[in-house]
Amino acid sequence: MALPPGEWQKFDIILADRHLTVRLNGKLVIDNQFLEGCTGGALSSDDEKPGPIYFQGDHTFVEYRNIILTPRIK
Repeated sequence: MALPPGEWQKFDIILADRHLTVRLNGKLVIDNQFLEGCTGGALSSDDEKPGPIYFQGDHTFVEYRNIILTPRIK
């Protein structure tokens, strides 16, 4: 699913009500997976409060572009 090194990867990530869906370069890789709660990297265990979003690479140089965050309106 990943493109060759040097090409941009495209992720579409939807996180709503503890359910996660991820598409990598148009291919579904995680489908509506339930999340138990905050990850170990969370600054607070209160997942009802807004908090920061962190982007992490994998031990090498990583660039990010065209990041769009759309809050869900309740």
